[in-house]
Amino acid sequence: QAQSGYQELLKQSLAEQKLHLQMLSQTLAASHLSREEQRNLHMSMENHRHALTDSVEAKKDPALVKWLQNLGLNTSSIDRIIGEDLTLSDVLDLMSRDDLKRLGLKAGPELRIWRAILQHRNIPLTPTP
Repeated sequence: QAQSGYQELLKQSLAEQKLHLQMLSQTLAASHLSREEQRNLHMSMENHRHALTDSVEAKKDPALVKWLQNLGLNTSSIDRIIGEDLTLSDVLDLMSRDDLKRLGLKAGPELRIWRAILQHRNIPLTPTP
């Protein structure tokens, strides 16, 4: 189940990268267009950006956002986690320390999340050597 979740995340990431490449290609092509054509292209790119933002907003797990806020995470860290399309259940029940490290968070937020995960799983908080 976790593997299929990762595959879905990879597919989503690839789709987003493809869109970014298309937008970059359009931007490059726009350097040779008239001002009006550039304006139209800019509007199109903005619409795509808003569509991506809206899709991320629609996929947010409100329980996960609230939990992260209660841990004192800043908006940047919360956005990074939400951008991975995770749910609170994914984080609390399935996430490993390596999964958490791969998110690329600062040390403080990473440690607070890991401590909360361990507490949820009733695992002692003493570090191992």
